[in-house]
Amino acid sequence: MQPMYETVNREFRWVRHQSDTNMFELVDGRNVVAQLIWINNNENLVEVKAAYEHWTFKRTGFWKTRITIHPIGSESHSATFEPDWSGGGILQIVYGLYQWKPANS
Repeated sequence: MQPMYETVNREFRWVRHQSDTNMFELVDGRNVVAQLIWINNNENLVEVKAAYEHWTFKRTGFWKTRITIHPIGSESHSATFEPDWSGGGILQIVYGLYQWKPANS
């Protein structure tokens, strides 16, 4: 996998993994940047693996959804994602803010 810090200013999309319906890959056209695996649908919990990092994502809220991102084994969050009504949203991480848009828009 290519490290996230090498992917600034690229366009990404999530693609369902061919052999596992609970896994998605974040790709920038050619390269896999991360993998997302659904752990528990009832708790809205997923694990994400990237080149040098491994996190859990947990969704909270109903009307105003927010997703907190935690390094594995940590209770403090290192990023947040606030989705919007169109399927996109804002991802805030240490490196800055990223505007996400759905691929079909």
